[in-house]
Amino acid sequence: MASYSHFLGSAARCNRTGFLFGKERGGVPKAVRSSRHQAGSRRFASRLSANRDGNSEIYRMSATNGEADSKNLVRITDDPSDDEDPAWGAGGKGVDLSRYSLDVVDTSWKDMVSKGTQFAIVQAWNGGSQSACAQDQLVGDGNLPDSCNEQVPMNTTGAQNNGLSTGAYVVLNYFPNGGTGINQVDQGIAAVGFGITNLTLMVVDVETFQGEVFETASKWHPSTKYKVGAQITDNTKAHVQIVITAGTSGPGPDPPAWNDAGGTTPDGTGTLMWRDEGLPNVLAAPGRVNRICEAVAEIQAQCDAQRRCLNAAIYTDRANWGEITKNKADGKSCPAPNSGIILTNLPLWDTEHKTGGFKGPDLLKHCGDGFPGLRWQGTEKPYSSLGWQNRSGNQYDYGFYAPPPPQKPCDGNALFGIAANDVDLDYFDAALFTRTFK
Repeated sequence: MASYSHFLGSAARCNRTGFLFGKERGGVPKAVRSSRHQAGSRRFASRLSANRDGNSEIYRMSATNGEADSKNLVRITDDPSDDEDPAWGAGGKGVDLSRYSLDVVDTSWKDMVSKGTQFAIVQAWNGGSQSACAQDQLVGDGNLPDSCNEQVPMNTTGAQNNGLSTGAYVVLNYFPNGGTGINQVDQGIAAVGFGITNLTLMVVDVETFQGEVFETASKWHPSTKYKVGAQITDNTKAHVQIVITAGTSGPGPDPPAWNDAGGTTPDGTGTLMWRDEGLPNVLAAPGRVNRICEAVAEIQAQCDAQRRCLNAAIYTDRANWGEITKNKADGKSCPAPNSGIILTNLPLWDTEHKTGGFKGPDLLKHCGDGFPGLRWQGTEKPYSSLGWQNRSGNQYDYGFYAPPPPQKPCDGNALFGIAANDVDLDYFDAALFTRTFK
């Protein structure tokens, strides 16, 4: 039997969807519903063994409303010997895409599946506007013109119809007038459109949004090494200053004469350069935490007639979580009326930033930890003792570490025939992609 990395064991078993799969007879896929597992998501991506070319091969099969659907089969193995008795592993490979991937053609989805991809998460809301391509990426464009590809029909069928389990993500903004968490999630749901029926997961993306300036308690210190991205509050107008060129600050005792008009300030006799970011312009930390809580509650309220509800998860990293929440949400209940939610009890999908990058299969350096699994690769857990102690998703490759211009570092990969440098590679716990009951 040919091996397949996401199949476990050789005996047929009840998988996460509640189906037992065996050989087909007479060309008809055989799927037996287990009476022990009647619950499940509205659409499943399941695997079965089928004899269509003289020997058994493994296919991915969709199931709609809990019923096996043999009309949508995606072949996974191609081997002269029999491939039989597939079953779900504890996790599997996935991708995440933004609007810049546009309407993904079916050959790209099939290429992903052939390489072992099980899950796809698409952008629905970017903090300021809906993704025009979210619905197309999930369910295709129906060969109709829409705004995703400048009114050019692509005749695509989307991730869901190519056997992938799917989610969507919403990037929150924290401007005082930027919309509540409820409103921003609703914008994402609207962008998903018809894809919501078979969606299983919606993720709150907790990272800084363009134009946001966050408060910092750090002050300037003399003769101190500062890295790019370090921030302080200056002593003149309480503006936030950010390092744009690393170096060592001057000997003091006084700080440099800050440019508080949006310009730059050299510091010391070396290379250190600061840029004025202005006054903080976002909600205070408790308000930001509350906005995240509102978003999570709105996702969890999305249930179908059978009370099968979307899963909610958090995407972030240590730096973004610390800056946005100041770790004030770790192990604590959300404010009323969402006090039943503890954000750090939710599934975490995050990314690690390995210094110097890692060498990918193309022998080039990539961004991420390079580990297609859920174990953190650093020597210490990246969150507080009250925060996450494990994760359910790992964005392990999110672009080239030092790409040729004009591509920006860590800006995604051009893979699976998607020309935009927009494809991030992930590893997910499969449980994320099964709707929960309420």
